[in-house]
Amino acid sequence: MRLILNGVFRAADTNDATAVAMEARGNASLGAMPEGLRALPRIDVPLLPYGLVGIEALRTIGAGPSGPAQAGPAPAEPAAASVLGDGTLEALVEEIAARGKGVVMTMGKGGVGKTTVAARIATQLARQGHTVTLTTTDPAAHVEAAARERLSDLTVTRIDPDLETRRYTEDVLATEGAGLDAQGRALLEEDLRSPCTEEIAVFRAFAATVAEGEGQFVVIDTAPTGHTLLLLDAAEAYHREVLRKADGSPEAVQRLLPRLRDPAYTQVLLVTLPEATPSHEAMQLERDLARADITPFAWVVNQSLTPLDVTDPVLRSRRAHEQRHLREIADHAARTVLEPWMDEQDAIESPTSRERDLSAVSWDIRQGESMPIYIYESIPQTPGEEPCYFEFEQHMTDEPLTTHPETGVPLRRVFRGGFSVGTGGQPSGGSGGCCGSSSGCCGLAHPPVPTLR
Repeated sequence: MRLILNGVFRAADTNDATAVAMEARGNASLGAMPEGLRALPRIDVPLLPYGLVGIEALRTIGAGPSGPAQAGPAPAEPAAASVLGDGTLEALVEEIAARGKGVVMTMGKGGVGKTTVAARIATQLARQGHTVTLTTTDPAAHVEAAARERLSDLTVTRIDPDLETRRYTEDVLATEGAGLDAQGRALLEEDLRSPCTEEIAVFRAFAATVAEGEGQFVVIDTAPTGHTLLLLDAAEAYHREVLRKADGSPEAVQRLLPRLRDPAYTQVLLVTLPEATPSHEAMQLERDLARADITPFAWVVNQSLTPLDVTDPVLRSRRAHEQRHLREIADHAARTVLEPWMDEQDAIESPTSRERDLSAVSWDIRQGESMPIYIYESIPQTPGEEPCYFEFEQHMTDEPLTTHPETGVPLRRVFRGGFSVGTGGQPSGGSGGCCGSSSGCCGLAHPPVPTLR
């Protein structure tokens, strides 16, 4: 077994700040490589000075020093101004903020920076005093890590498929299964073990999240294109069913597609890179959105070298090769913002101090100076039982609790009211304590998470 590392960059010009930062980021990732991978024989494939689209580009692979780096003249570089104009993400957010509330969705291919863009938008809105929920439908996203600045008006959540499926299953068993005999209940439980149950549960959670935009801002970091299209297809299917028969459907589900279609309610941002595959996939996504009568608010071309004054030969060549894709996007999109390449550590800077990012908080925690506080709810064991709520101080690297450490009551972690940090100590029950399996509440000042029906 061998490990192949693709796109390894080594700065040839140490006076180029962008090149030095890019190499440093790569080295940091290599330094954090798990021991199991570190022990494997390794082949490093260097970052090429051009994209690998087209027969001629593919033919240059393995051509040696005289091949890839020198493969044909680089396209002529434009003047300092980009072919896409001088719009910025900050200006775009200012326009969104003027609406006062609503939903912002970042969509696009995996790996284009949707999570970082969503976190920047949410952070900027919260800095202005708006109430904002930042959430994600992508199981692989680390949205909480991306939003490093903790603001009182910013709540970070995640649509957890496992959690939503459990909630939905418990709700159906408590309602539809309440009057069934043992055989009927067994059949219902078997039916709920279908993969479709997770799709329905996640869809309803998504609809409920979009509904929150009625009174505040909700910024949604969506899953990669394919998963997002499944959600949109489900929205269309549910909408047709609602038009036929609305009885029994949650209000959030009934109004989901109209809300997504309303440009005054939902702003869709297509996020891409100045490369062939992600930009063409974004164009296809735009066509799929048009099928659902959803029009993107703007395109965000992320991690571009075009606005930067780079001198490293590989980066200069890659910057020149961006122009073809930028012109194609400019000819296609009605509104586009060009975001320069930046180190992810600098993507969302605090206006006060960079030291309050997650890495610094984690260091404080390891020193025993502070610990984040997580909220848990008890899992009801009988129909009609209300969940209890607890606060626990835990290390961010700790696994979520599944039972109360003192009473053994089954628990699950929930996200309400943002992120807070406590001081020192071992994980312990928070205010309100108690809650045996039969009690109704625990006095914690966090409202119950509504069950989706």
